[in-house]
Amino acid sequence: MVYFVELSKGNEAHSSLNYSMVKVLSLNCVDLKVFSSGRHFSAIQLNDEDMKKISYQPIRVIEGNWKSWFAKVILESYNAFQVFRKAQRDNPHFVYISSVFPISQLLIIIIKKFFPTIHIIIGLHGEMEFLKSNKSTKLRFLGWFLKKSFKIHAKNVKYLVFGNVIKENLKAYDFLPTNSLLSIDHPYDYREVHPPNSSKLNSLNLGTIGIGSINKRTHNLFLLADTFKNQVLSNEISLNLIGTMLPDLEPFVNAYVKTNGSNMILSKREFEDKISELHYSLFFYDNEFYSLCASGAFFDAVKFEKPILAIKNDYFSYYFDRLGNIGHLFDNLEDMVSKIEALLSGGFEKEYNEQVENLQKAKKTLSIENISRDFFYQLRDTGFCDDLY
Repeated sequence: MVYFVELSKGNEAHSSLNYSMVKVLSLNCVDLKVFSSGRHFSAIQLNDEDMKKISYQPIRVIEGNWKSWFAKVILESYNAFQVFRKAQRDNPHFVYISSVFPISQLLIIIIKKFFPTIHIIIGLHGEMEFLKSNKSTKLRFLGWFLKKSFKIHAKNVKYLVFGNVIKENLKAYDFLPTNSLLSIDHPYDYREVHPPNSSKLNSLNLGTIGIGSINKRTHNLFLLADTFKNQVLSNEISLNLIGTMLPDLEPFVNAYVKTNGSNMILSKREFEDKISELHYSLFFYDNEFYSLCASGAFFDAVKFEKPILAIKNDYFSYYFDRLGNIGHLFDNLEDMVSKIEALLSGGFEKEYNEQVENLQKAKKTLSIENISRDFFYQLRDTGFCDDLY
């Protein structure tokens, strides 16, 4: 038996990742027990075949971070305590905690010291960038709790990061011991891909995917759009922000980028429909905020077979090296502008088709089956869960 516990996300957020992680675990485990909010469990969308291996226990989860952070921390810590108590009776091979608020993580590691025989694995996500943030008091505050949680020694605890490049980057910092880290490719739900955009490339449809913010350097999308405003007005090119736009982008907003307005959330269906309309996906992340966490939006681009035009960073360079020609990486925005100008001139259909084919191959390389095999090999090779074998 394995426990899968989602302490922090109560609605649709992380539902695609959690569907994929449930599949990663259930492929090599005949008995999986999921603890999450009812709404989140519904969003994961497990089918009848999946449920043959899975049982479910609802827990209450508070969404949000700051407005309700005190209640959130208390509830997440309480839920973890109850799960650990139950694990003492059920004796699962391990407890996988998919996500947890950084302040709660410190308390949960302290609680874990009272349950030394239970094996737990904690998934690490975007909060890892808080460890080196120096721009925001809030982020530094959360980063402090993460650092403290990593310094507390509790038996039988490991952390899971999504990509070997992140594990390698963590070696440059003294945040946590390398031998406490597991690393797999970001698992992703590659089901139900919409038909690709078959319109001609001389009318380009480009867009960013996921949350738009200053941290993700999405303001560059508006700068890019201003450069191509004449082509936008003549319908030669369309530029889109597909996802929630955070208010910090409002000073950069112009009439040449299609958005949904600040803090407007798309349904999953709307989100996927808009991605399907793209020819290319755009990314402006740099290493300042994307060296210690994975990009779910990158895998949206893989799923929907949208070749990538991106500013170069460690994470994207790692996957471009592994997966071949899946787009273009640029040293700066000016180089990206030059490439888009070339695309507008035409003659790139052969290259584009090659990139789409490589993205199709990438989905096989990054399949849940391969990731599951890698994950359980690591558990075996590190001796973390000897009773699994």
